[in-house]
Amino acid sequence: MNAIIDRPATESDAPALAAFFAETFHETFGHLYQPADLAAFLADQTARDWQDQLRDETLSIRVATQDETVVGFAKLGPLKLPVTPDGPALEIRQLYVAPHVRGSGVAATLMHWLIDEARTQGAATVYLSVYTDNKRAQAFYTRFGFVDIGPCTFMVGTQADEDRIMRASLT
Repeated sequence: MNAIIDRPATESDAPALAAFFAETFHETFGHLYQPADLAAFLADQTARDWQDQLRDETLSIRVATQDETVVGFAKLGPLKLPVTPDGPALEIRQLYVAPHVRGSGVAATLMHWLIDEARTQGAATVYLSVYTDNKRAQAFYTRFGFVDIGPCTFMVGTQADEDRIMRASLT
């Protein structure tokens, strides 16, 4: 296997990102949902949806590939979580890596990019949400200075899950 390369995502990555997200989300969280709820959630993650996101100038998306196959991605955008920031803030919308590369540094590389990109865009704070029972991800975010500030609801189809909102200061 060749080295993992991280780079800005382009519109041509949309089909691969859609497939990667669906596969990774299903593999990680699929057991939590009824098939109809999972299908409804993933219906908003098509290649066309990804193309729209990649065209959206308010979103910054980076992809990690190995042998031209997506093994991770990160997405940064305007704050939509139910918080009131003290100053300029952005939200880490998604950070996903393939199970076979977890622990290899891909997630850390993408997180460093997210933090650097947020600073470049003038954010003083960055927020994210993470599934309550995803302790591995919570520990990862804590290593990057994120602290848990409370719960929020994350909808998958008609199922409401509890997520934790985490915040990191960039100053």
